[in-house]
Amino acid sequence: MEKLMITDVQEKAATHYYNNYCIMGDLNRSDLMEKFINTDFDCDWKPLNDFTPEQFALLLCGWYEVEEPFNVGDWVMHHACKRPEKAVRINDRNELESEYSLDRLSEFRHATPDEIAQEVERRKWAAFGRKVDEYKTGDIVRHKDFNRLLEVTDVNLSTAHITGDFADSEAVADKYWLTLVTPVEQRLDL
Repeated sequence: MEKLMITDVQEKAATHYYNNYCIMGDLNRSDLMEKFINTDFDCDWKPLNDFTPEQFALLLCGWYEVEEPFNVGDWVMHHACKRPEKAVRINDRNELESEYSLDRLSEFRHATPDEIAQEVERRKWAAFGRKVDEYKTGDIVRHKDFNRLLEVTDVNLSTAHITGDFADSEAVADKYWLTLVTPVEQRLDL
């Protein structure tokens, strides 16, 4: 079973809650559970409202890890979104505002390096109004194996016809092996 991932703010609230009741000797863990289920927290303990009873039980048992805190500029994933976005602002109500979302910190996680790479690539292509690997005739590309500039002369579903001498000779390459250098829309020689 994976450990519960919590924010540093949630850990502080849980520690404060536990210390306030258990260390003082007022309640044991089962009493804390009952109080948790029957209470809507505010003030310092408000971050505890983010947990289900099952998650809170894991928290009380110490079965959790504290996530790395979010910073402005971090790539984050909102639970309801399908792609990473940049954190824009973190307010004092434990909410994170990203490029497309505003929600509690607990609704976000850090994006993985693979998710970030895919989003950076998607945004690069979107800047030209294209989908990833949507090559057009006239694009200048670089072949990953040959490391030289080539011009796209025709495009199929998964391949592109390319020429290395910008003239008559032509080859076919799988789009996987190509990297866009200059889109046809930005070429100054045409």
